[in-house]
Amino acid sequence: MHPGYGYLSENEQFARAVIQAGLIWIGPSPESISVLGDKRSAKEYLQSHAKSVPLIPGFSGKSQDPLVLQREAEKIGWPVLVKASAGGGGKGMRIVRQKEEFVEELQRAQSEAQRSFGNSNCLIEKYIDGITLLKRGC
Repeated sequence: MHPGYGYLSENEQFARAVIQAGLIWIGPSPESISVLGDKRSAKEYLQSHAKSVPLIPGFSGKSQDPLVLQREAEKIGWPVLVKASAGGGGKGMRIVRQKEEFVEELQRAQSEAQRSFGNSNCLIEKYIDGITLLKRGC
């Protein structure tokens, strides 16, 4: 039996190997890990299969062109969060508060994402901080 938590719980191949070895896997199914392990595919899945789930406004398209992503960030409105599509733990994330900072922070996020996860793809979301939540009465 494997407890199904920790960094190995997010590894589709490991989950399949445990199951194929005849052990009991306690954790997300390999299929769930595959779909929801990448932020871009998770958002796409939720948008098509669970429309009632609220998502933070953002851009999760496939383009990684800095100018395209900057235009999308402008549509979302500053500040935005540049976020690695793969992985987690805060790696590959940058808060960008104004247009002039965007390209440099995107490059930093992509570089860190590549080193940490082997995938430099990023997406853009509206950055929501504690002050924003307080203003909304949350």
